[in-house]
Amino acid sequence: MPICDVLLIVPPNASLVRGASSGAGAGFIPPLGLGYLAAVLEQVGYRVDILDMDVMAWRGSDLVRWVQERQPRVVGISLMVGSYNTGLRAAQLIRNECPPTKIVVGGPQATFLAEEILNHHPAVDVVACHEGELTLLELMQAWETNPSALESILGIAFRREDGIHQTPPRPLIKDLDTLPLPAR
Repeated sequence: MPICDVLLIVPPNASLVRGASSGAGAGFIPPLGLGYLAAVLEQVGYRVDILDMDVMAWRGSDLVRWVQERQPRVVGISLMVGSYNTGLRAAQLIRNECPPTKIVVGGPQATFLAEEILNHHPAVDVVACHEGELTLLELMQAWETNPSALESILGIAFRREDGIHQTPPRPLIKDLDTLPLPAR
């Protein structure tokens, strides 16, 4: 399997009622937010994979095996209310298996709990707050060219030796039609 640049993960939703569907993926909504992130990254040449752990009925061991095989450079994890804890556990599993991988969390829970996440979950490198399309693209570019330039990226929180840093909020994308269609 080829190595991927970015792995985007929808972690298991702990609030889902198990056994309520009639097959793999029945009743699930496609992760369009991650599809938009992937499309923006693919547009400039990054290789991106999206894993929806609920739809695929994956456990932590499946994720670990995938990460060992593909060695993603960056992993983005979407944190929602029902997947907050499972997403942070996924981050720790990835950190244990592939220490050099950069781990970014985003989504509603990450946006509003950025400081808590960075204070209590050392596996997470960066929290992307609010819209992540341009933020993740700028993070990828910074990590390739100038890793110390995180301070110049709007809408993130990260850890430094002297504590947690949060950059000013990124303005919302005014014209959503400028985004490519979600990668599927």
